[in-house]
Amino acid sequence: MERSSGIIENKFIFISKLIFPFAFSFFISVLYRTSTSVLSPYLITDFSLSAADLGLVGSSYFIAFAIAQPPLGVALDRFGARRTLSILLLFAVCGSLLFSKAYLTWHLIVGRGLIGIGVSGCLMAAFKAYKEWLTNEELPLVNSYQALAGGLGAIIATQPIHVALAFIHWRELFYILATITFIAALLVYKMVPQKSREGSTGEPIRMQFMAVVHIARSAKFWQITPAATMVQASFIALNTLWVGPWLKDVYRMDISEVAFSLMIISIAVCSGYFLNGLIAHKLRLFGISTESVCKAGMVVFTTALGCIGILENKAGVLSWVLLMLSGPFSLLAYSLLVIMFEKNLAGRVITLYNFMVFVTVFFIQWVTGIIINLWPPMDSGYHPQGYQAAFLVLFLLNAAMLLWMVLYKVESILWLTNWCGRKLSRLKG
Repeated sequence: MERSSGIIENKFIFISKLIFPFAFSFFISVLYRTSTSVLSPYLITDFSLSAADLGLVGSSYFIAFAIAQPPLGVALDRFGARRTLSILLLFAVCGSLLFSKAYLTWHLIVGRGLIGIGVSGCLMAAFKAYKEWLTNEELPLVNSYQALAGGLGAIIATQPIHVALAFIHWRELFYILATITFIAALLVYKMVPQKSREGSTGEPIRMQFMAVVHIARSAKFWQITPAATMVQASFIALNTLWVGPWLKDVYRMDISEVAFSLMIISIAVCSGYFLNGLIAHKLRLFGISTESVCKAGMVVFTTALGCIGILENKAGVLSWVLLMLSGPFSLLAYSLLVIMFEKNLAGRVITLYNFMVFVTVFFIQWVTGIIINLWPPMDSGYHPQGYQAAFLVLFLLNAAMLLWMVLYKVESILWLTNWCGRKLSRLKG
């Protein structure tokens, strides 16, 4: 009995040492990512940013994040999560310091881009390490703990940051974030358990990159990734940038009300991050698959997005709460993907998917700003009809990807192809 108790205690200590550095790093990553919603009024004032400029500054983080994903996947499989992430976080330190010194718009873009590169491995390195050390049954629940840390980062990036900005300048805030990020890099390097042979350095780098092509050409990879990519990218793009301006310009809230509403919405995000893995774990006991839970969450998200786009200012903050509560369920796609392929491909599988997500986030944030700019700005901010048009476009894209997910079966695709062929033949006839 004592031996069993000791084994459980040792297991708990081991998992804590494994989870804490990665969770803390992801907390910082989401804090950087989400803080733009609260910072946007200050940046707009200090740099005279248009909606398109703001979208570009916000999305520069995501395009840099996305570009880092293919080499990140190879680095994770070759050198291991511990070494890869501890080095990457130093880029975020540099980016945060540059952002704090910015006096031109391009300084903001480059600084935020460096931050994006630096934190690009916080979630993927964790998933890679968890896949190596834990069982498939433990993954959804442990991944939800990891995501919960990100939800806490999203909460801190709202009302607490707003309150902090009453005492310090936003530039000083980024000095502090740079220091915290450096501490995170040290924690990852010192605390994360190291395998006797970390990574896989024997396989040539060219072959490791070719494995990414092999994954991308696999039919099973495309079963759920288009819908999951669009839902997760929409969730991130709105949560990290456009929800704040929407609350100010469409709901006519002042900065304090926006910050408080963002905190409520972020609590929903945090709850969604935690509940997605917990619900999937519990429902497996009743024979309901993780894939079914993931798909149900994506349907709820798309429905809530449609309500916000159609009802505009009548939708209310509760619609945003439902949207942000259901959005994190798309993260279950990571757990689904890592068990579809061999363990030695885990890093490249999830970073390929992550690349797709963050390229999509970049375009959603930027194009949303371009669509909003099609309407002339009002004295109080950007035009509400511009937001409505942008959100309706986003809703239609999500609905189209959900339709793809429903139809993506060999039999369905063959039937659809034959049906289209018959219709074309009749038209030619």
